[in-house]
Amino acid sequence: MQIERDTRGSELGPNQYEDAEGYIAPLPAGFGPRSNPLGAFPTGPEVGEPLPDVITLDSDGNGFDLHADRKGQPAILVFTRSAVWCPPCRTQLLELEKGMPAFDAAGAKLYVLSYDEVDALADFKKAHGTTFAMLSDPDSEIIREFGILNTTIAEDDHPWDGIPYPGVYVTDSDGIILEKFFENNFTVRPGPEQLLAALKGEQVDPVSYTHLRAHETDSYLVCRRLLEKK
Repeated sequence: MQIERDTRGSELGPNQYEDAEGYIAPLPAGFGPRSNPLGAFPTGPEVGEPLPDVITLDSDGNGFDLHADRKGQPAILVFTRSAVWCPPCRTQLLELEKGMPAFDAAGAKLYVLSYDEVDALADFKKAHGTTFAMLSDPDSEIIREFGILNTTIAEDDHPWDGIPYPGVYVTDSDGIILEKFFENNFTVRPGPEQLLAALKGEQVDPVSYTHLRAHETDSYLVCRRLLEKK
């Protein structure tokens, strides 16, 4: 599938670029991690299919098998771009942490997977006190197996090569996908309310998604530093 980048946007000033959705960042729209797909793009396994195996390392560096860990409970698997440099991702993770009591009450397990190294995930958990499992896929093997690698980013476009199209899979107790959430704009993510509704089999209105906007944040500055090092 040939994926076209969405390059709509404007320059506001030095290291200030606004995309078509009003999100401001230090990179132009369509460049590096701002490579939103324009039109159709791959979203991996379909609703009604089993969630593939996810066997990797957790934030403590221990081997982790998602299906073994959930022990027959429903699961929410979040593929995020980075807990280090991606402001919408970090914002989403903190919003999901707020939903942990509700997820626990629903008997569901929450997992977050990114291409970040184990140490980076451990630092995020320590800094923010998150309690859900964070899984490391530094070589993007699982991301590729799911078929959601962001192919609009060139292989030599370090450090962003290997990120997924951000998305979420919700499964039932048998590991069958009940719902999945993928959007063209990476700042639009489902929050706890939408994921809980999916667990209950309720229809989720995309308009109710959280539109995560971030401007001068710590991860915005990290992204700027990464850009300056290239």
